[in-house]
Amino acid sequence: MHHIFKPKQSLTYRARYTIGDDPRMHDVSLKTRDKEEAVLKLRQILRDEEDERKGLIAPRQMRETARKPIEGLFQSYLEDLEKKGCAHDYVKVVRQRLHTLAAACKWEQVSDIRAADFLEWRRRQKLSPKTLNHYLDAPRSFLTWLVKQELLEKNPLERLDKVDNRVRERDSRRAFTPDELRKLLNFATGRNEFAYMLLLCTGLRVREARNLQWRDVADLDGDNPRLCLRAVATKSRRADIVPIPRILADMLRLRKPASIRETARVLVPGLPQMNTFQHDLRAAGIALIDDKGRGITRHTFRRTYVTILQIHLEGVPALVAQHLARHHCLNLTDRAYTDRTQLPLAETVEKFDRFIRALHLPLNLPQNAGKTGPNLSIAVQAQNECDNEAILKEIEPEKVAVGENLGTAFRRGSQMVLGAGLEPASLAAQDPESCASANFATRAWCLPPVGMRFRPEKG
Repeated sequence: MHHIFKPKQSLTYRARYTIGDDPRMHDVSLKTRDKEEAVLKLRQILRDEEDERKGLIAPRQMRETARKPIEGLFQSYLEDLEKKGCAHDYVKVVRQRLHTLAAACKWEQVSDIRAADFLEWRRRQKLSPKTLNHYLDAPRSFLTWLVKQELLEKNPLERLDKVDNRVRERDSRRAFTPDELRKLLNFATGRNEFAYMLLLCTGLRVREARNLQWRDVADLDGDNPRLCLRAVATKSRRADIVPIPRILADMLRLRKPASIRETARVLVPGLPQMNTFQHDLRAAGIALIDDKGRGITRHTFRRTYVTILQIHLEGVPALVAQHLARHHCLNLTDRAYTDRTQLPLAETVEKFDRFIRALHLPLNLPQNAGKTGPNLSIAVQAQNECDNEAILKEIEPEKVAVGENLGTAFRRGSQMVLGAGLEPASLAAQDPESCASANFATRAWCLPPVGMRFRPEKG
């Protein structure tokens, strides 16, 4: 059922129609004064509605969206991001990337967006892989938003792969070393010193520190001094509690005026600007870029805060460091914010060396093996069974089992079964009497493969 008509006091025609078995009556404006043109438009509408029901074309709303100017859709998307609570700076960056791509790829309507255009633009760029991936995320998220709003049938950029940034992976971040911290804080004075200490002892981001207010500071004289960050002032839009060390609590207490508005900012007039910060670094004798090409920014204090928790403080669980850093996952704390160049690798291997030496393994080493530690030569290091067991009992139970196997294997006179794959260089030091006839006192044994059995010769 369908027909056209011209309402009273109206100059243009309208149409009413139903589709198939659906009893609903549709009323649309044909936007024309000519009757024949109105009939043709109605026929086209009925044809499109029928094709839409059969799945031959996209719904009318999607077809209309595809013909709209893309700038208006960009604006609606960005406004929705702000309503969701995204940071102003983030929305600003997304707007810049969308407009850059629309101009470079000549996207005037949503229907103009094609994967080939973006790939051609990306091929010409000399930006870093990470930045190129961000440029892909901006339009792809915008198109996904249209799909969720049922304004677009599918995302034309959905199947595009990101640039593999492992090919040119370059860690440009670093943390201050303890010596560099000492130099910087010894040089900085007054307002700059307090600002640097605030960033270092809390791990706050630059914007969070800049927006910190005195009402966010709690219990400076109590047993649990802390910062109660407001959700609107944090990057994750989450209200967080940040415990602070006593030294920073003392500095805050000294700087807090007797009478001040609770909404007043802690850092007045604010954080030192980058040029001031770099001047302090040069004056303190700290290189702005190290020998690995890694630079320093004010965000370096946050990275240093996490590195101190992870590396320089003993016994801090990784989960504690993650929560103090206010990261959503442990991987971010471990890989992105911990300066791995400060890991005590050599010291850890030295501890491992001392642990192995404590097992008193029957190894045939030179008399002066190692720069430090006891001589492991069998002639000098041979201990009686009671001494070995006393040392091994200080190790964890699972390691005691290994020690007992090693300690008993080379004491057997008839057959030695080496579960750990280690063979003594000489048995004379352990049991000279049983080994005398076989000349074991002068025989040197090689290290056998794991599980190999040896039987002493007779005669």
